[in-house]
Amino acid sequence: MSQRKWVSSHVDLIREGDRPESIFLITQGFACRYKILIDGRRHILGLLVPGDTCDLHVAILNRMDHSIAALTACDTAAPSNGPVRRRWLSLDGRRR
Repeated sequence: MSQRKWVSSHVDLIREGDRPESIFLITQGFACRYKILIDGRRHILGLLVPGDTCDLHVAILNRMDHSIAALTACDTAAPSNGPVRRRWLSLDGRRR
């Protein structure tokens, strides 16, 4: 079972500096990982397509080192229980 969320285009799913609360999966639409440069320009780090997770490696980060934004309307799913969610929660103490 998972928690589903529909996000409009041009909306941040998570921002640089935020504390990641969960991982999520892009099930429809397209998103990107990006950083804002000192001069205000956006630097695209990667594109996310249906089936991509955002991101499994954030479990080791205390704060996000990049932002993730919907390029089109996106449907996302976050694990609500099961092995991935339990693993995520077990890492929580190490992320502080």
